[in-house]
Amino acid sequence: MYKLQTIGRGLRVLTDPLVPLLAQVVVTRKCNLSCGYCNEYDKVSPPVDTELLMRYIDHLADLGTCIITFTGGEPLLHPDLDKLVSRVVSHNMVCTSITNGFLLTSQWVERLNKAGLELLQVSVDNLEPNESSQKSFNLLKKKLGVLKDAEFKVNVNAVLGSSPIKETRELARQIRDLGFYMTVGLLHGGTGMID
Repeated sequence: MYKLQTIGRGLRVLTDPLVPLLAQVVVTRKCNLSCGYCNEYDKVSPPVDTELLMRYIDHLADLGTCIITFTGGEPLLHPDLDKLVSRVVSHNMVCTSITNGFLLTSQWVERLNKAGLELLQVSVDNLEPNESSQKSFNLLKKKLGVLKDAEFKVNVNAVLGSSPIKETRELARQIRDLGFYMTVGLLHGGTGMID
């Protein structure tokens, strides 16, 4: 159940067009994968400094922001991701994150539970890896099992066009059979434009 202060933030967003509803915060550009359509990662950048991110979170709270989503690269490569989540929650904001799922462990799930994460979006694009995406269900199936202990909501998102439509339909069926909610995005090229 949301705190009254969190609901108040949401109402303020509805009444003031200058108050941001959602802010996406990149916590690291580094990623453990290199999917063909992604232009938002590298293999060498260190995580963004935790104290700097804390100041960003505080500033977003002062602006009245309702939701903060941590992205990357791969957010689970930031060693203090749970501390960042806790900081967001301490300001009565909703905190979500997006992951490719490959680094999920029961320890990360426990840390994110304690921190108060509201939603984790796991990107799963296909059944088998291909040139567009390495985020395949058959590689992630076991990792998704650690989410049974998650106190936060889990959404699985696929990118349409990263595999044949028949495979995407089968992916959606298998994700649904596991009990996860699924959404889809559109494939974009290396420049960020929709293909």
